[in-house]
Amino acid sequence: MKRIVAFAGGLATVGFLIWYAGADAVLRSLAELGPAGLVAIAMLHLPVIALMGLAWWSVRGRGHDDARARFLVARLIRDAAGEVLPFSQLGGFAIGARALSLAGVDLFRAGVSMFADLVMEFAAKLPYALAGVVVLFLLRPDSSLLPPVALGLACAFAGAGAAFAFRRPLLAALERSALAVVRRWTNLAPRGEVAPAIAASFAPRGLATSFAVHLLCWLLGGAETWVILRLLDVQTGIAQAIVVDSLANGLRTFAFFIPAAAGAQEGAYVLVCALVGIPPASALALSLARRAREILIGIPGLAAWQVLESRALPRPIQVIRGKSQPPA
Repeated sequence: MKRIVAFAGGLATVGFLIWYAGADAVLRSLAELGPAGLVAIAMLHLPVIALMGLAWWSVRGRGHDDARARFLVARLIRDAAGEVLPFSQLGGFAIGARALSLAGVDLFRAGVSMFADLVMEFAAKLPYALAGVVVLFLLRPDSSLLPPVALGLACAFAGAGAAFAFRRPLLAALERSALAVVRRWTNLAPRGEVAPAIAASFAPRGLATSFAVHLLCWLLGGAETWVILRLLDVQTGIAQAIVVDSLANGLRTFAFFIPAAAGAQEGAYVLVCALVGIPPASALALSLARRAREILIGIPGLAAWQVLESRALPRPIQVIRGKSQPPA
């Protein structure tokens, strides 16, 4: 019920922001994109999804020869469920682990590896957000929002520094958390292979690879934002695009409990775009274009999920001349 209320409130926020910016101005901005532009930005995002799938694959644990394609498809389904279906991002995570298990990876190991990958994805967002603040300071050193944003990031990096200093007990705590979360999702009791599976997914080499790949994906997200803004006929530079993408994504993180971050994403874009001189109508058009891109990519992702689910269904029993037998 709380999620339904949050989602309804988010939709109301979107409606208010469109009214505030002017519906005609938002539609005119979207018209600059057109169907061809939407297809172009969707195709541009596919390599980023593939890279995020590789980041997930890198924490699968050494000694496992799981095909990379399984993780790529599972990442596509995970994002589709989180962005298109009326779930929170947590629901998308659970469906992603389920999809990976349907593709042939043990469900417990799928959940543990995804937990490790999520930690690295969030960790990689911190330096990207810092880059956005630094660029904003260089572009607009007199911005009134710069001090509170910088203070928030300073606290985050202080926490990251403390985490590095106490990385061994923290790693042990993360492993225990992974065990608790995944056992709840998968309803599995501890077995002899549980501890090795967790240790394998949290191996430093795999975590470092996942962190580096996710940082690259965040940077590519800034380039994608620049392309979308240009297609919307917003004349801006790559520096402004990095500020918009990094800070808006940072603010969107706090709305993980709202399905599809409805309203929170639009508000974040309007707020951050204002810092670099982009009008509200263009900011909303940017947010709506990204949502349209997620839907365009998400529909095939959800279809792939249903294919995996259908393959996992029990095969029907055929009745031949009064005798029941499974199909050949």
